[in-house]
Amino acid sequence: MGLVGLMAIFHGHAHGAEMPENAGGLVYGLGFMVGTALLHLAGIGIGFAIGRLGDRLGAVWVRAAGAAVCASGVALVLGAL
Repeated sequence: MGLVGLMAIFHGHAHGAEMPENAGGLVYGLGFMVGTALLHLAGIGIGFAIGRLGDRLGAVWVRAAGAAVCASGVALVLGAL
């Protein structure tokens, strides 16, 4: 957890360093918080949907969804997406 916290500090600093000079800090920070909350809610919703799909159609579908997420991550790292 300590390592994650340390990386979060550097990640936050990177976003702060990218802030345009004419942007207000409060509005800029609120935008990041709202964006992060929406991304988390979308992820939670997709996770619940995959879980329900697995309940109806079996664990193979859950594994297939995991494989698709893994393949997407690899494609992002390789620059294909």
